[in-house]
Amino acid sequence: MKTAVSIPDAGQSLSRLKESWRSLLIEELSKETYNALAELQAVVDSQVWDDAARLVTSLDPDVTPGVRDRVTEAMDRALTEIDQRVDKFARAASRRILERSDW
Repeated sequence: MKTAVSIPDAGQSLSRLKESWRSLLIEELSKETYNALAELQAVVDSQVWDDAARLVTSLDPDVTPGVRDRVTEAMDRALTEIDQRVDKFARAASRRILERSDW
């Protein structure tokens, strides 16, 4: 079965991704992999994070090859972006605090 699968950039909303369909990757997916991706998309869209975590940690790499790797890579990118944003916020907040004489 061939299907189009897209991996969102860190910080890019899934709904925005659906609209743009950027970075399409065409590859062969087994029925199990396709179903796992569809289920994961559904729980992520519904923002049921415990179910998403349960699903990802229960995936058998032999049955759904590549899915766990994709999720891990996407999480790494998202966490890197979050770290960068927090760092920028911390620097900006520190500057503001230092500028105030009452702190």
